[in-house]
Amino acid sequence: MSSSIKTDQLCRVLLVEDDASEALIFESWLKKNKRVEYQITHKQRLDGALLWLENQTVDIIVLDLTLPDSIGTSSVQTLRTKYKNIPVVVMSGQKDENIALSTVKTGAQDYLVKDDTTPEVLHRAIFNSIERNKIEQRLSFLAKFDHLTQIPNRNSFFEAVESSLIACKSENGFGPAVIQLELDGFKNVNGMYGHEVGDKLLIEVASRIIACVGDVDTVARVGGDEFALLLQNVPDKNSVIKTIDKIKKSLSAPISDGNISLNIATRMGVSMFPDGGTTSTLLVQNADYAACELGENLLNQVRFYDAGMRIKQQRQERLKRDLSSALENEEFFILYQPIVDSSTKAVKAFEALLRWNHPTLGLVSPLEFIDVLELSGDIVEVGAWILDTSCKQLKGWMSEKSDALCLAVNVSPKQLQDKSFAKTVQNTLEKYEIPAGCLEIEITEHLLMQSTHDSMAVFKELTDLGVRFSMDDFGTGYSQLRYLIDFPIDTLKIDRSIISALDTTKGQTITKMLLAMSKELKLQVVAEGIEESYQSDFLKENNCDLMQGFYFSKPISSADAKKLVDDRNSIKKHVELLETNKTGATTTSV
Repeated sequence: MSSSIKTDQLCRVLLVEDDASEALIFESWLKKNKRVEYQITHKQRLDGALLWLENQTVDIIVLDLTLPDSIGTSSVQTLRTKYKNIPVVVMSGQKDENIALSTVKTGAQDYLVKDDTTPEVLHRAIFNSIERNKIEQRLSFLAKFDHLTQIPNRNSFFEAVESSLIACKSENGFGPAVIQLELDGFKNVNGMYGHEVGDKLLIEVASRIIACVGDVDTVARVGGDEFALLLQNVPDKNSVIKTIDKIKKSLSAPISDGNISLNIATRMGVSMFPDGGTTSTLLVQNADYAACELGENLLNQVRFYDAGMRIKQQRQERLKRDLSSALENEEFFILYQPIVDSSTKAVKAFEALLRWNHPTLGLVSPLEFIDVLELSGDIVEVGAWILDTSCKQLKGWMSEKSDALCLAVNVSPKQLQDKSFAKTVQNTLEKYEIPAGCLEIEITEHLLMQSTHDSMAVFKELTDLGVRFSMDDFGTGYSQLRYLIDFPIDTLKIDRSIISALDTTKGQTITKMLLAMSKELKLQVVAEGIEESYQSDFLKENNCDLMQGFYFSKPISSADAKKLVDDRNSIKKHVELLETNKTGATTTSV
Protein backbone atom coordinates (compact mmCIF):
# COMPACT_ATOMS: atom_id res chain seq x y z
CA MET A 1 0.00 0.00 0.00
CA SER A 2 1.42 3.40 -0.94
CA SER A 3 1.46 6.11 1.69
CA SER A 4 0.93 9.83 1.57
CA ILE A 5 3.82 10.08 4.07
CA LYS A 6 6.78 10.40 1.73
CA THR A 7 10.48 10.88 2.30
CA ASP A 8 11.32 14.20 4.01
CA GLN A 9 7.63 14.87 4.65
CA LEU A 10 6.67 16.08 8.10
CA CYS A 11 4.40 13.86 10.21
CA ARG A 12 3.03 15.47 13.37
CA VAL A 13 2.50 13.03 16.23
CA LEU A 14 0.86 13.62 19.60
CA LEU A 15 2.25 11.02 22.01
CA VAL A 16 0.07 10.56 25.11
CA GLU A 17 2.12 8.44 27.52
CA ASP A 18 2.45 8.82 31.28
CA ASP A 19 5.74 6.90 31.53
CA ALA A 20 8.46 9.41 30.61
CA SER A 21 11.10 6.74 29.97
CA GLU A 22 8.87 4.83 27.55
CA ALA A 23 7.94 8.08 25.85
CA LEU A 24 11.62 8.83 25.28
CA ILE A 25 12.13 5.39 23.75
CA PHE A 26 9.20 5.80 21.35
CA GLU A 27 10.36 9.30 20.40
CA SER A 28 13.86 8.07 19.68
CA TRP A 29 12.49 5.27 17.49
CA LEU A 30 10.51 7.67 15.35
CA LYS A 31 13.20 10.33 15.11
CA LYS A 32 15.71 7.76 13.86
CA ASN A 33 13.46 6.93 10.91
CA LYS A 34 15.12 8.25 7.78
CA ARG A 35 12.07 8.04 5.55
CA VAL A 36 9.86 10.47 7.44
CA GLU A 37 10.56 13.50 9.59
CA TYR A 38 8.49 13.16 12.77
CA GLN A 39 7.51 16.16 14.87
CA ILE A 40 6.52 14.74 18.26
CA THR A 41 4.60 16.41 21.07
CA HIS A 42 4.49 14.51 24.34
CA LYS A 43 1.72 14.76 26.96
CA GLN A 44 1.45 12.62 30.09
CA ARG A 45 -2.27 13.07 30.76
CA LEU A 46 -5.40 12.93 28.62
CA ASP A 47 -6.66 16.30 29.86
CA GLY A 48 -3.34 17.86 28.90
CA ALA A 49 -3.61 16.34 25.43
CA LEU A 50 -7.17 17.61 25.00
CA LEU A 51 -6.18 21.12 26.13
CA TRP A 52 -3.25 21.17 23.72
CA LEU A 53 -5.42 19.98 20.81
CA GLU A 54 -7.75 22.95 21.24
CA ASN A 55 -5.18 25.16 19.52
CA GLN A 56 -3.03 22.63 17.65
CA THR A 57 -3.47 19.86 15.13
CA VAL A 58 -1.64 16.64 14.41
CA ASP A 59 -1.61 13.89 11.81
CA ILE A 60 -1.98 11.08 14.36
CA ILE A 61 -2.27 10.38 18.09
CA VAL A 62 -0.27 7.57 19.71
CA LEU A 63 -2.08 6.75 22.94
CA ASP A 64 -1.26 4.73 26.06
CA LEU A 65 -4.36 3.01 27.43
CA THR A 66 -3.36 3.49 31.08
CA LEU A 67 -3.15 7.18 32.00
CA PRO A 68 -3.39 8.93 35.37
CA ASP A 69 -6.71 10.54 34.45
CA SER A 70 -8.17 7.99 32.01
CA ILE A 71 -8.01 4.23 31.69
CA GLY A 72 -9.04 1.84 28.92
CA THR A 73 -11.10 2.44 25.81
CA SER A 74 -12.76 5.53 27.30
CA SER A 75 -9.61 7.46 26.32
CA VAL A 76 -10.05 6.40 22.70
CA GLN A 77 -13.75 7.24 22.79
CA THR A 78 -13.08 10.71 24.21
CA LEU A 79 -10.49 11.52 21.55
CA ARG A 80 -12.50 10.10 18.64
CA THR A 81 -15.65 11.88 19.76
CA LYS A 82 -13.97 15.27 19.92
CA TYR A 83 -11.41 14.81 17.15
CA LYS A 84 -12.95 12.21 14.87
CA ASN A 85 -10.74 13.13 11.91
CA ILE A 86 -7.48 12.37 13.75
CA PRO A 87 -6.48 8.67 13.70
CA VAL A 88 -5.48 7.01 16.95
CA VAL A 89 -2.94 4.21 17.45
CA VAL A 90 -3.06 2.56 20.86
CA MET A 91 0.05 1.24 22.61
CA SER A 92 -0.62 -0.98 25.60
CA GLY A 93 1.24 -3.27 27.94
CA GLN A 94 -1.67 -5.72 27.84
CA LYS A 95 -1.51 -8.58 25.36
CA ASP A 96 -5.23 -9.29 25.33
CA GLU A 97 -7.19 -9.94 22.11
CA ASN A 98 -10.50 -8.89 23.69
CA ILE A 99 -9.07 -5.54 24.77
CA ALA A 100 -7.48 -5.09 21.35
CA LEU A 101 -10.77 -5.81 19.56
CA SER A 102 -12.72 -3.54 21.91
CA THR A 103 -10.20 -0.75 21.32
CA VAL A 104 -10.47 -1.01 17.54
CA LYS A 105 -14.27 -1.12 17.72
CA THR A 106 -14.20 2.05 19.81
CA GLY A 107 -12.37 3.83 17.03
CA ALA A 108 -8.64 3.15 17.23
CA GLN A 109 -6.97 2.41 13.91
CA ASP A 110 -4.48 -0.02 15.44
CA TYR A 111 -3.53 -1.72 18.72
CA LEU A 112 0.13 -2.39 19.53
CA VAL A 113 1.52 -4.38 22.44
CA LYS A 114 4.51 -2.50 23.80
CA ASP A 115 6.70 -5.56 24.36
CA ASP A 116 6.11 -6.72 20.78
CA THR A 117 6.60 -3.31 19.18
CA THR A 118 9.73 -2.41 17.25
CA PRO A 119 10.66 0.90 15.58
CA GLU A 120 9.59 -0.48 12.20
CA VAL A 121 6.30 -1.83 13.59
CA LEU A 122 5.49 1.55 15.16
CA HIS A 123 6.32 3.44 11.97
CA ARG A 124 4.25 1.04 9.85
CA ALA A 125 1.28 1.33 12.24
CA ILE A 126 1.38 5.13 11.97
CA PHE A 127 1.81 4.90 8.21
CA ASN A 128 -1.14 2.51 7.69
CA SER A 129 -3.43 4.22 10.22
CA ILE A 130 -3.16 7.59 8.50
CA GLU A 131 -3.99 5.97 5.17
CA ARG A 132 -6.95 3.99 6.54
CA ASN A 133 -8.25 7.11 8.23
CA LYS A 134 -8.14 9.01 4.94
CA ILE A 135 -10.14 6.27 3.25
CA GLU A 136 -12.70 6.27 6.07
CA GLN A 137 -13.06 10.05 5.91
CA ARG A 138 -13.52 9.98 2.17
CA LEU A 139 -16.08 7.19 2.36
CA SER A 140 -17.85 9.05 5.15
CA PHE A 141 -18.00 12.13 2.94
CA LEU A 142 -19.35 10.10 0.01
CA ALA A 143 -21.99 8.64 2.32
CA LYS A 144 -23.39 12.09 3.00
CA PHE A 145 -22.39 14.27 0.07
CA ASP A 146 -22.62 14.07 -3.69
CA HIS A 147 -19.13 13.52 -5.11
CA LEU A 148 -19.71 15.83 -8.07
CA THR A 149 -21.55 18.87 -6.74
CA GLN A 150 -20.22 18.56 -3.17
CA ILE A 151 -23.71 19.19 -1.78
CA PRO A 152 -25.67 16.81 0.51
CA ASN A 153 -26.94 13.55 -0.98
CA ARG A 154 -30.22 11.73 -0.42
CA ASN A 155 -29.18 10.24 2.92
CA SER A 156 -28.20 13.63 4.33
CA PHE A 157 -31.33 15.23 2.95
CA PHE A 158 -33.59 12.80 4.80
CA GLU A 159 -31.68 13.51 8.00
CA ALA A 160 -32.14 17.25 7.48
CA VAL A 161 -35.89 16.86 6.92
CA GLU A 162 -36.19 14.69 10.02
CA SER A 163 -34.32 17.26 12.13
CA SER A 164 -36.53 20.04 10.79
CA LEU A 165 -39.70 18.15 11.70
CA ILE A 166 -38.44 17.47 15.22
CA ALA A 167 -37.62 21.15 15.66
CA CYS A 168 -40.95 22.47 14.40
CA LYS A 169 -42.95 19.98 16.49
CA SER A 170 -41.02 20.75 19.67
CA GLU A 171 -41.04 24.52 19.16
CA ASN A 172 -44.58 24.74 17.72
CA GLY A 173 -43.17 26.86 14.90
CA PHE A 174 -43.79 26.91 11.17
CA GLY A 175 -43.13 23.63 9.39
CA PRO A 176 -40.82 22.81 6.49
CA ALA A 177 -41.52 22.46 2.79
CA VAL A 178 -39.81 20.01 0.45
CA ILE A 179 -39.26 20.75 -3.24
CA GLN A 180 -38.35 18.02 -5.70
CA LEU A 181 -36.65 19.58 -8.74
CA GLU A 182 -36.05 17.51 -11.87
CA LEU A 183 -34.01 18.62 -14.88
CA ASP A 184 -35.48 17.83 -18.27
CA GLY A 185 -33.36 16.41 -21.07
CA PHE A 186 -30.20 16.00 -19.01
CA LYS A 187 -29.43 12.60 -20.54
CA ASN A 188 -29.51 14.23 -23.97
CA VAL A 189 -26.86 16.70 -22.81
CA ASN A 190 -24.57 13.83 -21.81
CA GLY A 191 -25.26 12.08 -25.10
CA MET A 192 -24.67 15.11 -27.29
CA TYR A 193 -21.84 16.91 -25.49
CA GLY A 194 -20.30 14.31 -23.21
CA HIS A 195 -20.23 13.74 -19.47
CA GLU A 196 -17.77 16.56 -18.81
CA VAL A 197 -20.26 19.16 -20.06
CA GLY A 198 -23.06 17.38 -18.20
CA ASP A 199 -21.07 17.49 -14.97
CA LYS A 200 -20.39 21.21 -15.36
CA LEU A 201 -24.10 21.78 -15.92
CA LEU A 202 -25.02 19.96 -12.72
CA ILE A 203 -22.44 21.91 -10.72
CA GLU A 204 -23.73 25.21 -12.08
CA VAL A 205 -27.38 24.27 -11.44
CA ALA A 206 -26.54 23.36 -7.84
CA SER A 207 -24.73 26.68 -7.37
CA ARG A 208 -27.64 28.70 -8.76
CA ILE A 209 -30.22 26.90 -6.61
CA ILE A 210 -28.16 27.42 -3.45
CA ALA A 211 -27.99 31.14 -4.19
CA CYS A 212 -31.80 31.29 -4.19
CA VAL A 213 -32.44 29.80 -0.73
CA GLY A 214 -31.74 30.85 2.83
CA ASP A 215 -28.71 29.95 4.91
CA VAL A 216 -30.73 27.52 7.04
CA ASP A 217 -32.25 25.76 4.03
CA THR A 218 -30.80 22.61 2.43
CA VAL A 219 -30.13 21.79 -1.21
CA ALA A 220 -29.26 18.18 -2.09
CA ARG A 221 -28.62 16.14 -5.19
CA VAL A 222 -30.82 13.05 -4.84
CA GLY A 223 -30.49 11.53 -8.30
CA GLY A 224 -28.65 11.86 -11.59
CA ASP A 225 -30.71 14.85 -12.70
CA GLU A 226 -32.74 15.43 -9.53
CA PHE A 227 -32.32 17.94 -6.72
CA ALA A 228 -34.28 18.30 -3.48
CA LEU A 229 -34.72 21.43 -1.41
CA LEU A 230 -35.70 21.74 2.23
CA LEU A 231 -37.14 25.14 3.12
CA GLN A 232 -37.25 25.80 6.85
CA ASN A 233 -39.96 27.64 8.82
CA VAL A 234 -42.36 28.13 5.91
CA PRO A 235 -45.34 30.29 6.97
CA ASP A 236 -47.49 29.75 3.86
CA LYS A 237 -47.64 28.67 0.23
CA ASN A 238 -46.77 32.14 -1.05
CA SER A 239 -43.35 32.08 0.60
CA VAL A 240 -42.57 28.82 -1.22
CA ILE A 241 -43.73 30.32 -4.50
CA LYS A 242 -41.39 33.30 -4.01
CA THR A 243 -38.41 30.96 -3.61
CA ILE A 244 -39.50 28.90 -6.62
CA ASP A 245 -39.79 32.06 -8.74
CA LYS A 246 -36.20 32.98 -7.81
CA ILE A 247 -35.02 29.52 -8.84
CA LYS A 248 -36.92 29.62 -12.13
CA LYS A 249 -35.51 33.04 -12.95
CA SER A 250 -31.97 31.96 -12.09
CA LEU A 251 -32.18 28.75 -14.12
CA SER A 252 -33.76 30.54 -17.11
CA ALA A 253 -30.40 32.10 -17.97
CA PRO A 254 -28.43 29.85 -20.36
CA ILE A 255 -25.50 27.86 -19.00
CA SER A 256 -22.46 28.29 -21.21
CA ASP A 257 -19.36 26.16 -21.66
CA GLY A 258 -17.09 27.41 -24.40
CA ASN A 259 -19.13 27.50 -27.59
CA ILE A 260 -21.95 25.49 -26.01
CA SER A 261 -24.98 27.28 -24.57
CA LEU A 262 -27.59 25.22 -22.75
CA ASN A 263 -31.10 26.16 -21.64
CA ILE A 264 -32.45 24.36 -18.60
CA ALA A 265 -36.03 23.17 -18.24
CA THR A 266 -37.32 21.84 -14.93
CA ARG A 267 -40.25 20.25 -13.18
CA MET A 268 -40.89 20.92 -9.50
CA GLY A 269 -43.08 19.14 -7.00
CA VAL A 270 -43.77 20.58 -3.55
CA SER A 271 -45.02 19.09 -0.30
CA MET A 272 -45.66 21.22 2.77
CA PHE A 273 -45.99 20.21 6.40
CA PRO A 274 -48.50 19.06 7.58
CA ASP A 275 -50.84 18.58 4.59
CA GLY A 276 -48.07 17.19 2.40
CA GLY A 277 -46.84 14.81 5.10
CA THR A 278 -45.96 14.68 8.77
CA THR A 279 -42.88 12.45 8.39
CA SER A 280 -39.67 12.88 6.43
CA THR A 281 -40.56 9.91 4.22
CA LEU A 282 -43.99 11.26 3.33
CA LEU A 283 -42.78 14.79 2.69
CA VAL A 284 -40.06 13.62 0.31
CA GLN A 285 -42.26 10.96 -1.27
CA ASN A 286 -45.16 13.30 -1.83
CA ALA A 287 -42.98 16.03 -3.34
CA ASP A 288 -41.76 13.39 -5.77
CA TYR A 289 -45.32 12.32 -6.51
CA ALA A 290 -46.23 15.92 -7.25
CA ALA A 291 -43.32 16.30 -9.69
CA CYS A 292 -44.27 13.04 -11.40
CA GLU A 293 -47.84 14.27 -11.80
CA LEU A 294 -46.57 16.99 -14.14
CA GLY A 295 -45.53 14.35 -16.64
CA GLU A 296 -43.01 14.63 -19.46
CA ASN A 297 -44.61 17.53 -21.34
CA LEU A 298 -45.24 20.12 -18.62
CA LEU A 299 -41.87 21.87 -18.35
CA ASN A 300 -40.92 24.73 -16.03
CA GLN A 301 -44.07 24.04 -14.05
CA VAL A 302 -44.71 23.52 -10.35
CA ARG A 303 -47.18 21.18 -8.69
CA PHE A 304 -48.08 21.24 -4.99
CA TYR A 305 -49.02 17.93 -3.42
CA ASP A 306 -52.67 17.62 -2.48
CA ALA A 307 -54.95 14.97 -1.06
CA GLY A 308 -55.94 13.78 -4.54
CA MET A 309 -52.46 12.48 -5.37
CA ARG A 310 -52.82 8.99 -4.06
CA ILE A 311 -52.43 6.90 -7.20
CA LYS A 312 -49.02 5.55 -6.32
CA GLN A 313 -50.01 4.94 -2.72
CA GLN A 314 -53.03 2.96 -3.92
CA ARG A 315 -50.85 0.97 -6.28
CA GLN A 316 -48.51 0.12 -3.41
CA GLU A 317 -51.43 -1.14 -1.38
CA ARG A 318 -52.55 -3.27 -4.29
CA LEU A 319 -49.07 -4.72 -4.73
CA LYS A 320 -48.98 -5.56 -1.04
CA ARG A 321 -52.27 -7.41 -1.33
CA ASP A 322 -51.37 -9.29 -4.53
CA LEU A 323 -47.89 -10.28 -3.37
CA SER A 324 -49.37 -12.58 -0.74
CA SER A 325 -50.44 -15.03 -3.45
CA ALA A 326 -47.74 -14.36 -6.08
CA LEU A 327 -45.52 -17.29 -5.07
CA GLU A 328 -48.41 -19.74 -4.96
CA ASN A 329 -49.60 -18.54 -8.37
CA GLU A 330 -46.09 -18.96 -9.86
CA GLU A 331 -45.83 -15.30 -10.84
CA PHE A 332 -42.21 -14.98 -9.71
CA PHE A 333 -39.27 -15.86 -11.94
CA ILE A 334 -35.51 -15.46 -11.76
CA LEU A 335 -33.10 -13.73 -14.11
CA TYR A 336 -29.36 -14.30 -13.97
CA GLN A 337 -26.72 -11.63 -14.53
CA PRO A 338 -23.23 -12.95 -15.31
CA ILE A 339 -20.17 -11.94 -13.30
CA VAL A 340 -17.03 -12.11 -15.42
CA ASP A 341 -13.31 -12.38 -14.86
CA SER A 342 -11.76 -8.95 -15.42
CA SER A 343 -8.83 -10.31 -17.42
CA THR A 344 -10.32 -13.12 -19.49
CA LYS A 345 -13.98 -11.98 -19.54
CA ALA A 346 -14.92 -15.60 -18.84
CA VAL A 347 -18.13 -16.13 -16.86
CA LYS A 348 -17.27 -17.03 -13.26
CA ALA A 349 -20.61 -16.64 -11.55
CA PHE A 350 -24.22 -15.52 -11.86
CA GLU A 351 -26.24 -13.27 -9.59
CA ALA A 352 -29.83 -14.47 -9.13
CA LEU A 353 -32.32 -11.61 -9.44
CA LEU A 354 -36.02 -11.91 -8.53
CA ARG A 355 -38.67 -10.64 -10.96
CA TRP A 356 -42.47 -10.48 -10.72
CA ASN A 357 -44.86 -10.82 -13.64
CA HIS A 358 -48.16 -9.52 -12.25
CA PRO A 359 -51.19 -11.06 -13.99
CA THR A 360 -52.70 -7.65 -14.86
CA LEU A 361 -49.98 -5.07 -14.20
CA GLY A 362 -47.26 -6.95 -16.08
CA LEU A 363 -43.66 -6.75 -14.96
CA VAL A 364 -43.36 -4.94 -11.64
CA SER A 365 -40.04 -3.36 -10.68
CA PRO A 366 -38.21 -5.01 -7.76
CA LEU A 367 -37.87 -1.51 -6.32
CA GLU A 368 -41.64 -1.55 -5.86
CA PHE A 369 -42.17 -4.97 -4.33
CA ILE A 370 -39.01 -6.12 -2.49
CA ASP A 371 -39.60 -3.73 0.41
CA VAL A 372 -43.22 -4.87 0.58
CA LEU A 373 -42.10 -8.50 0.87
CA GLU A 374 -39.66 -7.48 3.58
CA LEU A 375 -42.26 -5.61 5.61
CA SER A 376 -44.82 -8.41 5.37
CA GLY A 377 -42.28 -11.09 6.30
CA ASP A 378 -43.04 -13.05 3.11
CA ILE A 379 -39.43 -12.48 2.03
CA VAL A 380 -38.42 -15.52 4.14
CA GLU A 381 -40.59 -17.92 2.13
CA VAL A 382 -39.85 -16.21 -1.19
CA GLY A 383 -36.13 -16.14 -0.35
CA ALA A 384 -36.15 -19.89 0.26
CA TRP A 385 -37.79 -20.36 -3.15
CA ILE A 386 -35.14 -18.18 -4.82
CA LEU A 387 -32.38 -20.19 -3.18
CA ASP A 388 -33.89 -23.54 -4.16
CA THR A 389 -34.69 -22.52 -7.74
CA SER A 390 -31.33 -20.90 -8.46
CA CYS A 391 -29.35 -23.74 -6.81
CA LYS A 392 -31.26 -26.25 -8.88
CA GLN A 393 -30.31 -24.25 -11.95
CA LEU A 394 -26.68 -24.05 -10.83
CA LYS A 395 -26.59 -27.82 -10.37
CA GLY A 396 -27.75 -28.26 -13.95
CA TRP A 397 -25.02 -25.98 -15.24
CA MET A 398 -22.34 -27.63 -13.11
CA SER A 399 -23.33 -31.08 -14.32
CA GLU A 400 -22.57 -30.04 -17.87
CA LYS A 401 -19.31 -28.20 -17.15
CA SER A 402 -16.39 -29.43 -15.09
CA ASP A 403 -14.94 -26.03 -14.16
CA ALA A 404 -16.28 -24.18 -11.13
CA LEU A 405 -19.24 -21.85 -11.35
CA CYS A 406 -20.61 -19.79 -8.48
CA LEU A 407 -23.98 -18.33 -7.57
CA ALA A 408 -24.65 -15.05 -5.78
CA VAL A 409 -27.98 -14.71 -3.95
CA ASN A 410 -29.29 -11.62 -2.17
CA VAL A 411 -30.74 -12.05 1.30
CA SER A 412 -32.69 -9.70 3.52
CA PRO A 413 -32.41 -8.85 7.23
CA LYS A 414 -35.45 -10.98 8.02
CA GLN A 415 -33.90 -14.05 6.44
CA LEU A 416 -30.73 -13.71 8.50
CA GLN A 417 -32.80 -13.18 11.63
CA ASP A 418 -34.61 -16.47 10.93
CA LYS A 419 -32.89 -19.12 13.09
CA SER A 420 -33.72 -21.82 10.53
CA PHE A 421 -32.12 -19.98 7.60
CA ALA A 422 -28.70 -21.64 7.92
CA LYS A 423 -30.38 -25.05 7.99
CA THR A 424 -32.41 -24.11 4.91
CA VAL A 425 -29.20 -23.21 3.09
CA GLN A 426 -27.47 -26.40 4.21
CA ASN A 427 -30.41 -28.60 3.13
CA THR A 428 -30.57 -26.87 -0.26
CA LEU A 429 -26.85 -27.30 -0.90
CA GLU A 430 -27.01 -30.97 0.07
CA LYS A 431 -30.15 -31.50 -2.00
CA TYR A 432 -28.42 -30.34 -5.19
CA GLU A 433 -24.90 -31.52 -4.19
CA ILE A 434 -23.43 -28.03 -4.50
CA PRO A 435 -20.18 -27.20 -2.68
CA ALA A 436 -20.81 -24.50 -0.05
CA GLY A 437 -17.97 -22.42 -1.48
CA CYS A 438 -19.91 -22.04 -4.74
CA LEU A 439 -22.66 -20.08 -2.97
CA GLU A 440 -22.13 -16.44 -2.11
CA ILE A 441 -24.71 -14.61 -0.03
CA GLU A 442 -24.96 -10.91 -0.80
CA ILE A 443 -25.66 -8.58 2.09
CA THR A 444 -25.84 -4.80 2.39
CA GLU A 445 -24.54 -2.37 4.98
CA HIS A 446 -28.17 -1.65 5.86
CA LEU A 447 -28.55 -5.33 6.73
CA LEU A 448 -25.40 -5.30 8.88
CA MET A 449 -26.66 -2.26 10.76
CA GLN A 450 -29.78 -4.25 11.67
CA SER A 451 -27.84 -7.30 12.83
CA THR A 452 -29.06 -8.94 16.01
CA HIS A 453 -27.77 -11.70 18.24
CA ASP A 454 -29.80 -14.19 16.19
CA SER A 455 -28.45 -12.98 12.86
CA MET A 456 -24.86 -13.09 14.17
CA ALA A 457 -25.44 -16.73 15.10
CA VAL A 458 -26.74 -17.44 11.59
CA PHE A 459 -23.66 -15.73 10.13
CA LYS A 460 -21.44 -18.10 12.09
CA GLU A 461 -23.40 -21.19 11.08
CA LEU A 462 -23.19 -20.27 7.41
CA THR A 463 -19.48 -19.44 7.67
CA ASP A 464 -18.86 -22.80 9.32
CA LEU A 465 -20.63 -24.45 6.39
CA GLY A 466 -18.18 -22.75 4.02
CA VAL A 467 -20.70 -20.35 2.45
CA ARG A 468 -19.13 -17.08 1.29
CA PHE A 469 -20.41 -13.56 2.01
CA SER A 470 -20.19 -10.45 -0.14
CA MET A 471 -20.97 -6.89 0.89
CA ASP A 472 -23.16 -5.37 -1.79
CA ASP A 473 -23.28 -1.67 -2.73
CA PHE A 474 -19.99 -0.98 -0.94
CA GLY A 475 -19.20 2.75 -0.99
CA THR A 476 -22.79 3.81 -0.27
CA GLY A 477 -24.58 4.20 3.04
CA TYR A 478 -22.16 4.60 5.93
CA SER A 479 -19.43 2.33 4.49
CA GLN A 480 -17.95 1.70 7.93
CA LEU A 481 -14.78 -0.31 7.65
CA ARG A 482 -15.44 -1.90 11.03
CA TYR A 483 -17.98 -4.15 9.31
CA LEU A 484 -15.03 -5.84 7.61
CA ILE A 485 -13.73 -6.67 11.09
CA ASP A 486 -17.02 -7.67 12.71
CA PHE A 487 -18.41 -9.82 9.89
CA PRO A 488 -17.01 -12.69 7.79
CA ILE A 489 -16.91 -10.79 4.50
CA ASP A 490 -15.16 -12.52 1.57
CA THR A 491 -16.05 -10.16 -1.27
CA LEU A 492 -16.65 -6.44 -1.70
CA LYS A 493 -18.98 -5.30 -4.47
CA ILE A 494 -18.05 -1.72 -5.36
CA ASP A 495 -21.25 0.21 -5.95
CA ARG A 496 -22.20 1.49 -9.38
CA SER A 497 -22.27 5.08 -8.06
CA ILE A 498 -18.49 4.91 -7.62
CA ILE A 499 -17.94 3.10 -10.92
CA SER A 500 -19.97 5.79 -12.70
CA ALA A 501 -17.45 8.34 -11.41
CA LEU A 502 -14.46 6.65 -13.06
CA ASP A 503 -14.41 9.43 -15.63
CA THR A 504 -13.25 11.76 -12.84
CA THR A 505 -9.91 11.89 -11.03
CA LYS A 506 -11.61 11.60 -7.65
CA GLY A 507 -13.61 8.58 -8.75
CA GLN A 508 -10.47 6.86 -9.98
CA THR A 509 -8.61 7.66 -6.76
CA ILE A 510 -11.38 6.28 -4.54
CA THR A 511 -11.61 3.12 -6.64
CA LYS A 512 -7.84 2.57 -6.47
CA MET A 513 -7.94 3.01 -2.69
CA LEU A 514 -10.77 0.48 -2.36
CA LEU A 515 -8.94 -2.02 -4.55
CA ALA A 516 -5.68 -1.57 -2.62
CA MET A 517 -7.48 -1.93 0.71
CA SER A 518 -9.26 -5.07 -0.49
CA LYS A 519 -5.99 -6.60 -1.63
CA GLU A 520 -4.40 -5.95 1.76
CA LEU A 521 -7.42 -7.53 3.47
CA LYS A 522 -7.36 -10.45 1.01
CA LEU A 523 -10.90 -9.69 -0.14
CA GLN A 524 -12.18 -10.47 -3.60
CA VAL A 525 -13.63 -7.46 -5.46
CA VAL A 526 -16.57 -7.27 -7.85
CA ALA A 527 -17.20 -3.96 -9.61
CA GLU A 528 -20.91 -3.41 -10.31
CA GLY A 529 -22.63 -1.32 -12.94
CA ILE A 530 -20.05 -1.54 -15.75
CA GLU A 531 -21.62 0.18 -18.72
CA GLU A 532 -18.65 1.59 -20.67
CA SER A 533 -15.43 0.13 -22.05
CA TYR A 534 -13.25 2.70 -20.26
CA GLN A 535 -14.62 1.49 -16.94
CA SER A 536 -13.77 -2.10 -17.79
CA ASP A 537 -10.28 -1.12 -18.98
CA PHE A 538 -9.53 0.94 -15.86
CA LEU A 539 -10.63 -1.84 -13.51
CA LYS A 540 -8.64 -4.46 -15.40
CA GLU A 541 -5.51 -2.28 -15.30
CA ASN A 542 -5.92 -1.86 -11.54
CA ASN A 543 -6.34 -5.59 -10.86
CA CYS A 544 -10.02 -5.71 -10.01
CA ASP A 545 -10.99 -9.38 -9.80
CA LEU A 546 -14.48 -9.53 -11.27
CA MET A 547 -16.93 -7.25 -13.09
CA GLN A 548 -20.67 -7.13 -13.62
CA GLY A 549 -22.90 -4.84 -15.64
CA PHE A 550 -24.82 -4.15 -18.82
CA TYR A 551 -21.57 -3.71 -20.76
CA PHE A 552 -21.21 -7.49 -20.54
CA SER A 553 -24.81 -8.59 -20.21
CA LYS A 554 -28.14 -7.53 -18.80
CA PRO A 555 -29.93 -9.99 -16.47
CA ILE A 556 -31.01 -12.89 -18.67
CA SER A 557 -33.21 -15.97 -18.55
CA SER A 558 -31.90 -19.35 -17.42
CA ALA A 559 -32.00 -20.52 -21.05
CA ASP A 560 -29.82 -17.64 -22.21
CA ALA A 561 -27.57 -18.12 -19.20
CA LYS A 562 -27.06 -21.74 -20.25
CA LYS A 563 -25.67 -20.51 -23.57
CA LEU A 564 -23.08 -18.50 -21.67
CA VAL A 565 -22.26 -21.57 -19.56
CA ASP A 566 -21.83 -23.66 -22.70
CA ASP A 567 -19.46 -21.08 -24.14
CA ARG A 568 -17.68 -19.24 -21.33
CA ASN A 569 -15.89 -17.07 -23.90
CA SER A 570 -19.08 -15.75 -25.50
CA ILE A 571 -18.98 -12.54 -23.44
CA LYS A 572 -15.36 -11.99 -24.43
CA LYS A 573 -16.43 -12.31 -28.07
CA HIS A 574 -19.32 -9.94 -27.41
CA VAL A 575 -17.00 -7.31 -25.90
CA GLU A 576 -14.51 -7.69 -28.74
CA LEU A 577 -17.32 -7.18 -31.23
CA LEU A 578 -18.47 -4.05 -29.40
CA GLU A 579 -14.97 -2.62 -29.50
CA THR A 580 -14.55 -3.55 -33.17
CA ASN A 581 -17.84 -1.84 -34.08
CA LYS A 582 -16.87 1.22 -32.03
CA THR A 583 -13.48 1.43 -33.74
CA GLY A 584 -15.10 0.97 -37.10
CA ALA A 585 -17.65 3.71 -36.42
CA THR A 586 -14.90 6.07 -35.31
CA THR A 587 -12.84 5.34 -38.43
CA THR A 588 -15.85 5.88 -40.68
CA SER A 589 -16.71 9.23 -39.07
CA VAL A 590 -13.14 10.43 -39.58
